[in-house]
Amino acid sequence: MTPRVAVIRGTLQDNVFSALRLEGGVDFQTHYKFQESGQLLPPFQAAVTQRPRRSSTWDFTYRGRRYRAVSLKYTHPFRIDSPAFVWVRAPQVPEPRLYELAFPPDRRASLGALVVSNETARPLRVSLSGRTQMHYAVGPQTTSTISLLPGSYGLSAMAECGNRSSTLQVEPGIVHKERYWCETH
Repeated sequence: MTPRVAVIRGTLQDNVFSALRLEGGVDFQTHYKFQESGQLLPPFQAAVTQRPRRSSTWDFTYRGRRYRAVSLKYTHPFRIDSPAFVWVRAPQVPEPRLYELAFPPDRRASLGALVVSNETARPLRVSLSGRTQMHYAVGPQTTSTISLLPGSYGLSAMAECGNRSSTLQVEPGIVHKERYWCETH
C-alpha cells in the first residue's frame, strides 16, 4: 500500500463548523483486473467527455450523481514489480469522521456574517485580517458563509484572472455579500 494521504476540509457556515478528514492509499498487493478492450469504462468516459480544456481537476455527473475527477501526469514512470521494492500492508484506514461545533443562539446574534460567492471556474483564495485572521478557498461556482466577530477587517480575494482587496466593517446581525467573477473580453 502506498503511504497514507490525509485530506482535511473544514467549513464554518452560520453556527456550524464541519470538518471532514479522508485518509487513504493504494493497495498494490491486490491484483486488479482491467478491461483490455481499449475502451474506457462508463464512469471514466463520463469524466473524460465532461472535462474542461486544460483542467487537472473538474466536477462531472455520472448516473445523476456528482463526482470530482483528477488528472495526473507521470514524469518519471517506473515498474512497480521491481525486486527493489517491498510492499507492506498498512493497518486499516479509519472511516471519515464529521465533526460539528454549534454556537448558542445568543452568541450567534452577536456575530456578523460574510458570504463569498465564487462565480469563476477555479478556486478563489480568500484572506481575512482583523479581529480574526484566516485564509481559505472557495470552490468554483460555490458560496461560502462564515460568521465573524464585530470589527474592521481587510478582505483580499485572489482569482486566476486577478486580485481584489477591500475593507469590511462587521456589525452584529449584518450579512456582507461579496461576489467574484472573471470577465471575458
